Amino acid sequence: MKRAIAMLLTALLFVGAALPAYAGEWTVPENTELTEAARAAFDRATRRLVGVNYVPAALLAEKDGVYCILCRATAVYPGAKPSYALVYVGEDGVENIWDIWIDKHSRPKEEAAGTSPEAIRARGVLRVGTAGDYQPMSYRDPDTGEYVGFDAELARDLAKALGVEIEFVETSWPTLMEDTLAGNFDLAICGITVTDARKEQALMSDGYLENGKTVLCRTEDADRYTSLDAINRPEVRVMENPGGLNEKFARENLPNAELFIHDVNQEIPGLVAAGEADVMITEILEAGYYVGQDERLAAPLLHEPFTHGELGVLMAKGSEALLNYVNSFLADEKASGRIDELAKTFIYLSTDSLPDAA
Repeated sequence: MKRAIAMLLTALLFVGAALPAYAGEWTVPENTELTEAARAAFDRATRRLVGVNYVPAALLAEKDGVYCILCRATAVYPGAKPSYALVYVGEDGVENIWDIWIDKHSRPKEEAAGTSPEAIRARGVLRVGTAGDYQPMSYRDPDTGEYVGFDAELARDLAKALGVEIEFVETSWPTLMEDTLAGNFDLAICGITVTDARKEQALMSDGYLENGKTVLCRTEDADRYTSLDAINRPEVRVMENPGGLNEKFARENLPNAELFIHDVNQEIPGLVAAGEADVMITEILEAGYYVGQDERLAAPLLHEPFTHGELGVLMAKGSEALLNYVNSFLADEKASGRIDELAKTFIYLSTDSLPDAA
């Protein structure tokens, strides 16, 4: 009983701090049991949440169809201890989640690391990891130092949704996972393909853009390199950047070709066009972009890639509340047409031959 009273008092203190963020008067019910309408809104809004299990404990307030519900929250990983959260739900889904704790031992791992949405808001800055070498997704302009591209703008949208500033943190493909797990940034958005291997080590969001491995070559060789067998020959020079899935794919599928590793990813298409290499294995998004930029280049298998996948947002395990927020954010970006708008701005600007956004 004492713990239940402490829980409700702590929740009410948080309600007092959190409710002013929402304009208008809130109604505090005499009975804290969830009404049928509140229960339906909660079930509907939390259906797509993953990583954290929210069990409603009390209805604390209501305004214009938005309900503030105290929930017992347990992250879905071995040994996780339950905490509590104020979950705001309405017709449009989950509007906000405020984590609260009854004692320090129930504090989620991600809060200690500063990666929960609340910790990011308190800090005032979203730290986004990016390799900065991937046109048209996330590329650091050497003249201005600014990050441009589809994923760079998507990251800015996410920071805006959180109500914070953005800080891009440099990483590289060979060190991407290491930097993520070390907490060098809150999450990474830079054209990262969702794979089972990555999901074993870290968390990955829902996919937001279709992608797949394909071939980039010179225009005059477009009829020559139309299969892996045609590329997997000793006389074919394949060039890749180090540490990423492009190099991994080339090593696994093109053992007979001559493989060159070049440190600067964005220089490789130009080197292929200039005859310094014959083929670059890359994603359809990057291949389509460079074909549109340089008439010397071709992507003969743009519509028949070797693999099929999606891009996602990468973050460390223990960031389940942030993962839920990101998935909800991505769903909203898709529903509003923003994903398609960014694709038209950065990907389809020079070519209309790429697949639609996921």
